[in-house]
Amino acid sequence: MPALSALLADLGRPSAARLAASLGVSRATAHRWIAQDRAPRAVLLVLYLAAPSFGARSEAARVMHAQEGQRLAQALAEAHRREAEALRRELARVVALGDFGAANQPTVRALPAVVVNGGRRPIGV
Repeated sequence: MPALSALLADLGRPSAARLAASLGVSRATAHRWIAQDRAPRAVLLVLYLAAPSFGARSEAARVMHAQEGQRLAQALAEAHRREAEALRRELARVVALGDFGAANQPTVRALPAVVVNGGRRPIGV
């Protein structure tokens, strides 16, 4: 499989924004792939099949490969969406477990009052 930079060069060096939009990922992800000259194998395969010098040769083959690439990109985007949702649920669960208060919270409740020697004073005073 050719390097990501070679595939992008063959495709006219699309911007990170265009790459992200085409593959259904964030711009930050596309920027990271470009900076590292690495991407997931499924992404490299999609770009390989779309690149004129590497992939499809006939127009019919290009259309077929582009459709397959789009399906792969959508599947990748859906996998990312499911993973993000699972992480959100797990984070909500962890936050709920840890919401039990602490002794050093900035708002302290008043101590209960008791009657001592006929007067009212807080406990411990």
